[in-house]
Parts: sequence; C-alpha cells; structure tokens
Amino acid sequence: MKIVTVVKDAAYRDKLEKLLRKLRQEYKSAGTASGGQEGYRLIKEEVPDLIIADISLPRTDGLLMLKKVRKEKIYSKVILIAEKEDFLIDLESYKKSL
Repeated sequence: MKIVTVVKDAAYRDKLEKLLRKLRQEYKSAGTASGGQEGYRLIKEEVPDLIIADISLPRTDGLLMLKKVRKEKIYSKVILIAEKEDFLIDLESYKKSL
C-alpha cells in the first residue's frame, strides 16, 4: 500500500512515518510533504492508495488540496488529521463546495 503523508509539523510527520513502518511491512511511504501545494503535486505524481493529511496546511489547506485531488479523478482513501476546534465547520464548508 502506497501512502503519502501531508502534515505541516515535521516531528509529527516523522512519527507517522515510523508508526506506519512498524504496523505492516507492505505499507510503503510514497513521500511526505509539509504544505498543500507540495502535497498536491506529490499525490498527483504518486497516486497513492492512502493519503494522510492535515486539515491546516500552509498555502493550500488540506480540504482544498483534497478537492483538487478529486478533480484529477484520484480516489485514494483519506485520513484527515485536525488540531483545530472548528474542524466540523471546515468539513461542512468542504461538503457544500462539492
């Protein structure tokens, strides 16, 4: 399973990568990114099976990045990570924009 991780915090990104390697041997990192634009380019290039993405990303937030990915007809599974208290508001805004 190819996985792309798009998380702004480098320490958290590294912890996720280590955890994935420990969980299953077949989990392969297809790359990591710290921002939405960089993540979008990586996802478009790698077309991973799974995307782990932060909602709050520099330049292009995680929801906008995923919307752009879906427009490219890339239907990877997604795990969203949120630190923000207003995550549900962001998610509702995203749903309305589809």
